[in-house]
Amino acid sequence: MKQAPRKYANYIPIRELHSKERQLSPFQVYAELRENTPVRYDEHRECWDVFRYEDVHYVLKNPKLFSSERNRAGSSLLTTDPPKHKQLRDLVNQAFTPKAIEALAPRIQEITDELLAPHLSGEKMNLIDDLAAPLPVIVIAELIGVPASDRREFKLWSDVLVKGARDDSEEAFQELAQEKQQNIQELYIYFTEILEQRRLEPKDDLVSLLLAAEIEGQKLTVEEVVNFCILLLVAGNETTTNLIANAVRILSEQPELQNELREHPDLVASAVEETLRYYPPL
Repeated sequence: MKQAPRKYANYIPIRELHSKERQLSPFQVYAELRENTPVRYDEHRECWDVFRYEDVHYVLKNPKLFSSERNRAGSSLLTTDPPKHKQLRDLVNQAFTPKAIEALAPRIQEITDELLAPHLSGEKMNLIDDLAAPLPVIVIAELIGVPASDRREFKLWSDVLVKGARDDSEEAFQELAQEKQQNIQELYIYFTEILEQRRLEPKDDLVSLLLAAEIEGQKLTVEEVVNFCILLLVAGNETTTNLIANAVRILSEQPELQNELREHPDLVASAVEETLRYYPPL
């Protein structure tokens, strides 16, 4: 018989982070969790949580004990273990070379300028709606090869993938799960059509590069390419939006940093890296 999860007198449920104040500054809660319940079972969410760096590192580096596989029918970078994970990663890396990423910079700058241009003459803008949210979706859409005419529908799909439940009820979670499942099915059909088009007529986009990637005779399957495109849409969308928002948050909380970056623009790259550490996007 399995031993029942240990009960803690100072147990802090994760849902206590749902308040606006705790979400904006959760670090005291994290410190208490690391100190008091570094490994614990959350009864509300029905899962185990690990809070200390050394323990997290151990879990992530031991796939035989802590597998990432959730659905053996589908292969994704997030849901496979070595050696399959390494094979997928090596193939995907053929399309994500440093040279290929660097080549995206001018177009990303151009899209950013286009989003900012309508607001430069005004007194204010909405950082999320006007810049941080649309920017990654547009970039990812172009990267994958989504036509501009489909961008609005693509954005709607993207929003559903990162959407949260309307409340903590079981009904709300089930409703969201059904909506996301329908959404993924529609995306799967859409991306499969793009793949078939690129097989017949390759273009200078990520899908064509992924289809062409090959290591020792091994290539990505259609399902694996589609799963990666969906993963990119999820992982690259919300994280980038939050990174931009968090960077501006830091600059508003510590205005002296604004002057420092204006005087030393060469520090911007390291400031972005520091934002990722100081206010992680997840």
